[in-house]
Amino acid sequence: MIELTSPQLAAVGSDEQAVGLIPLGAVEQHGPHLPVATDAIIARHLAGEVAARLTEPVLVAPVLPLGVSAHHLGFAGTVHLDAEAFGACVRAYADAMRDLGLRRVAIFSAHGGNFAAIAEVAASYADDPGVEVIAYTDFTRYLGAMRSGAGRAGVVVPDADTHAGGLETSQILYLERIFGLDPAGVPDGYAADEEGWVERMNAEGIAALSANGVLGLPRLATSPAGRAICAALADELAEWIREAFGLAQADGASS
Repeated sequence: MIELTSPQLAAVGSDEQAVGLIPLGAVEQHGPHLPVATDAIIARHLAGEVAARLTEPVLVAPVLPLGVSAHHLGFAGTVHLDAEAFGACVRAYADAMRDLGLRRVAIFSAHGGNFAAIAEVAASYADDPGVEVIAYTDFTRYLGAMRSGAGRAGVVVPDADTHAGGLETSQILYLERIFGLDPAGVPDGYAADEEGWVERMNAEGIAALSANGVLGLPRLATSPAGRAICAALADELAEWIREAFGLAQADGASS
């Protein structure tokens, strides 16, 4: 989107088949080993892969790098937007796409903390006759796609592996190929999966569970698993968009 000129954007908006795609990330701690931009890096990659899986023209917004990250504020480097400010930023993208003429806009996040807020954003367009806005808000299903992809590459993680553990570390190993990152040398994070741990994290912050800010076991990560996880997520998101908007299946796309 940002690489196009204003006339080029107007031309995309005039295409009745075009779909808008808004990828979201976060700037927050990801343990002692991953960059604070991890979620934004993943979201940017997934947006391109999802667009490639759709037959319709896709206008991809720049990744919104900041997210709802209050539960990570106990660690250096985290930037938090409250739900109101975050929602305003996302709506600005959606409004711009609607004003271009796009009638279908999909929102997804590579950061779980954004899911509740984007549900509210999508709901705010329910009575807007000019655009249909959908948001991917099933975090359990999102994690399921990640675990499925990792499993196909032989990596099985504990249920609590949801932040900077084996799953996300695998993705960054694949996407960024960070020189010198040795997952085997990263201390384990929280992996006990005790009853009520998610509620405790949301109420007290991730530091209440994990001294290093990690949920899961980074030592399990591999680059092949990262590739499989990213592919599984891209397939999942593309299929969600196709089903929601009644779009055609791309040739060779996974079902």
